[in-house]
Amino acid sequence: MEARIRSSEFAAGESFRAFLFDRSSPERIVGNLNLTQVYRGVSQSCVLGYNLAQDEQGKGYMTEAVRGAVEFAFGTWRLHRIAASYMPHNTRSAAVLQRCGFQVEGRASSYLLINGRWEDHVLTAITNPTLDSSGL
Repeated sequence: MEARIRSSEFAAGESFRAFLFDRSSPERIVGNLNLTQVYRGVSQSCVLGYNLAQDEQGKGYMTEAVRGAVEFAFGTWRLHRIAASYMPHNTRSAAVLQRCGFQVEGRASSYLLINGRWEDHVLTAITNPTLDSSGL
């Protein structure tokens, strides 16, 4: 049932969920990425989330995946804005988002419940440079 729900969410343009696979062992999942909270109308936006196995970090997986997700959200879904956040100590995540063109917009205190604890997050976003209001 879960796969069917996710499939229908994707077909409706409400979410996108993907797994990242090890390049040398394609049967091994090393991470995931999702575009959720898709809003149409005046917002035309979504939220990007992702995670990657610690032993696979620093190999370019997430930069490649985030760039692909941004291209998909802007090109196929024609969204205007993608938001993403990271915990202030997560320098790897900060670097991925910076490489992919996300700009820091601020900081949110006690933003998300992570492992039973409310954690501060740095808020970032990227906007679609090719989308104007005439194409909506």
